Amino acid sequence: MSLTGTNCVRALAMLPALALTLAVALPVDAKTYTRSCTATIAVSVAGGGNGVSHRFTGKGTVRGFFPNKARERARDNIDECLNAHWSSPHGLRPAACTSSNRIYDYPYRRLHQEVALEVCNRNPGRERIFINVAATYRGDTGCIRHPNIWNRTIRQNYLVQCATQRTHEPGIDRPGMDYRHFQTHSGWQACQRRCDTEAQCQAWTYTAPRTPDGPGTCWLKNGVPPQRPCSGCTSGVKVILH
Repeated sequence: MSLTGTNCVRALAMLPALALTLAVALPVDAKTYTRSCTATIAVSVAGGGNGVSHRFTGKGTVRGFFPNKARERARDNIDECLNAHWSSPHGLRPAACTSSNRIYDYPYRRLHQEVALEVCNRNPGRERIFINVAATYRGDTGCIRHPNIWNRTIRQNYLVQCATQRTHEPGIDRPGMDYRHFQTHSGWQACQRRCDTEAQCQAWTYTAPRTPDGPGTCWLKNGVPPQRPCSGCTSGVKVILH
């Protein structure tokens, strides 16, 4: 047998051992891993004041042999959410901040408006408030970027202007721009509470009952009409963030 033939025989003899080595080193079936990271949005008041914070969760799923890659995907999803919403803060919650992007319990729908409402309500008597916004991350390896980058600044010295320091405007009507109305026995406060919870609502007017035991009427508005004196009316404007 020639030398070439001998080498071929030796190579063939080594194949079973090589196959066994590969079987040990490379698992036949890679696993699917789902892992999560948490983020806290912290809104602080520059110069001192009452801030707010909210926690939400991002999840990531990968197929392979490294579960930490799933946490990296979860952190990426959180960052995609924050980047998307702060790049268009006057719009509604973007898809990047929903379950379609594996984001859960995200606190804001109309970001600027809701942040301003929280901050102004927690710091009454202030017309101009500068805020700092940051995100803090928590989780195992993969959630924290190297080298130990566990937080990031989103905004600094961001101005919040409270639309009015009066919680209501007695004797004022704001006629027009109504998108719906309802009756209530709970006074103008019911109008304010409902407006605060509806993204479409920008202002409201309450008209007093016509009879002593009758209901008043709340008029919710999708804009901010001009004021007009009205002896039986009370109005208000939702705070906005500039």
